[in-house]
Amino acid sequence: MSWEFMRGAACAVAWLATVLPWCSAGDEPGGTDEAPWYAPWRAVRVQTVDDAEKAWGMVRDFFGNMRQGHEHEVWVVDQDAMPRARPLEDCLAELEEDGLDFPRADRGCRMSAQVEVDGPVEGVTFTGRVRDGVAEPLELGCELALRLPRLARVLREAGVRTVVVGEPARFTLRSYHRFGLAFDVYKLELDDGTTLVVKNDFVLQPDAETCAGDPPQAAAGAKLREIACALWDERVLSTVITPNYNEGHHDHFHWDVRPGDDRFYLR
Repeated sequence: MSWEFMRGAACAVAWLATVLPWCSAGDEPGGTDEAPWYAPWRAVRVQTVDDAEKAWGMVRDFFGNMRQGHEHEVWVVDQDAMPRARPLEDCLAELEEDGLDFPRADRGCRMSAQVEVDGPVEGVTFTGRVRDGVAEPLELGCELALRLPRLARVLREAGVRTVVVGEPARFTLRSYHRFGLAFDVYKLELDDGTTLVVKNDFVLQPDAETCAGDPPQAAAGAKLREIACALWDERVLSTVITPNYNEGHHDHFHWDVRPGDDRFYLR
């Protein structure tokens, strides 16, 4: 029996032991009475804002400050713009009050996505996986879905009509993708038909803050930086990461929402 086979078998066992129980229970705080090592916040029954703040605090403690320590990063504390920690029902009620008629997500492996987004929001279409020529609905956490109109308005001001993203809700041990609260953005299409490809068009700025100094000379690179910096200035998202962050983000932007966290991050 080869070493490669044994290693593959061990990885498969670890995946079954970790991901399958997580899929059956969901991942949002208060999702179950049991609290596995990879989701201790699930022991909290979220019925009040205090419960939610406790649970999301446990999420932050588990994740640690994984962003801190990158050269030329920017941190800002803004309690007024902070996404709120609250029971899910409160967020869903606000969606309804705002007229955002997103259907509830219904997954075998929920990945804590609560709503589906299919079609344009404020003139911007967020599209992900395409099967047989048809884009599948995106499944998002409620707090990110609630911010889509604000996000879309900023993008429309930059002339964006379509955003091509990876799957927002998926299992990664220390990422807000676990809660459907993160986008990985690979392409943006403009009103004039131009397609901005982050991998090819973003101009790295390794020796300065992302929004500091003169914009790139190339039009596509300048537009991508304009979009990233506009989102940062408006505090629509908790995190705005560009390929300046590290090699793992060389081909996409990472945007996320972190409930109960008053820190905002740019790189």
